[in-house]
Amino acid sequence: MRIYRKDLARVHDAGFDASARTAPFFLSLLRGRGIRSGLVVDLGCGGGRWALALTRAGYEALGVDISAEMVKLARRRAPKARFLRGSLHAVRIPPCAAITAFGEAAAYGASEARLVRFFKKTARALRPGGVLLLDLRAPSPGKKPETRTASVSARGWEVEAISVESLDKRFLTRTIVAVRSGKRSREVHRLALFRPAFVLAALRRAGFRARTLRRYGSQPLPATLVGYLATN
Repeated sequence: MRIYRKDLARVHDAGFDASARTAPFFLSLLRGRGIRSGLVVDLGCGGGRWALALTRAGYEALGVDISAEMVKLARRRAPKARFLRGSLHAVRIPPCAAITAFGEAAAYGASEARLVRFFKKTARALRPGGVLLLDLRAPSPGKKPETRTASVSARGWEVEAISVESLDKRFLTRTIVAVRSGKRSREVHRLALFRPAFVLAALRRAGFRARTLRRYGSQPLPATLVGYLATN
């Protein structure tokens, strides 16, 4: 899967990575659960802002992303962290204190069966008392699938995204057109949608205690984006 190629990776890194705003909340959460050091694995690490915050706070950080361009950005931004290119569904996760998968990372190339396997894999990797933090998109409310269009621009770039739910509301197809420095690029991303009841049940079957999050600290999540906090 070739997503977040050069132009879109840089646009996303410049305008859509909320890690700098949410890092204090997640660091506080880890410390509040007694995790003050050790390895944190960041799946779907993007440009490495969260990995940088982790290493500055005294943690080890391993970032994984399917985008080669994102990994390049991350290595430059967080030189004390380690980074791998690959799918979070395929990568081997080493023993660790915590695992994060923000930005709907676990939904790319996913299905219900694959998500169940992912939860079992993370449960095996986490040390006792470990934490799994992730977010996933849920189907829209109502009977009919939704189509949403969003446009954002800033100095040097602009982006438009059209998100279309499948008729059975199991998948979302997001067509993204980015213009950066006068150059236009287009990508199509396909994400699985998961109802919160299914996600919570799958987490609990994998051995986690789990609950949903509606905000990351002071940052409320969009209506259909659901955060999950799971502990073993």
